Order: sequence, then structure tokens, then C-alpha cells
Amino acid sequence: MLLSTFSTVFLLGFAIWLVGHYFQYKGVAAIGAAFIIIAGSAIALTDLVARSGETRVVDNNTTTISYQYEPVDIRFLNATILGSLGLGGLVMALGAVLMAQTLTEDL
Repeated sequence: MLLSTFSTVFLLGFAIWLVGHYFQYKGVAAIGAAFIIIAGSAIALTDLVARSGETRVVDNNTTTISYQYEPVDIRFLNATILGSLGLGGLVMALGAVLMAQTLTEDL
């Protein structure tokens, strides 16, 4: 998943969760938490990459553009269990905590 796409989905989900939590709309807050879980699972499945450059090949009538991508190296707590989860696992855990907090507010 591209870094810019991840950032957009994560921030949109967190903003939706904040609005739902502030106005006590459980459904809206749950949708925001689901966005965060989806962003984390996309990173866990496909890894987080950033666009590093492009190559243009120009022929007589056609232009071919290809992009280069580099993996984003983010490490958390290198020697612990949380460090081995990676960014995708930590983002999914954050989304799960927000979802649980949303669904158990009135209990």
C-alpha cells in the first residue's frame, strides 16, 4: 500500500471515529475504527511503500512512464513482541481497541 494512500485512509478513519465518539454515534465511530483496521490489514498484506522516482521513455508517438517504489522501513520496539507485529499489526490493534471502546461505552 502506498504511504499516501495509507495516510489518507488512516486519518479519514480516525477523523470519522472522533466525530462519532464526540457526538456519541456508535455506528459512525465503529465505521471509523473499521477504516483503521482495514488500513492496518492492507499494510500487513502488501507492505508499506513510497514512490521514489519515475522513468519516462518517449518514442515517436507514445510515452511510457514507470514508477519505482521503495519499502518504508518502520521499526517499533525492536526486541519485544509488539516490535515483531510490524506497522500493520499495530495499526490493526489500534483499530480493534477503538472498536472495542466504541462498542462497550454504555456497558
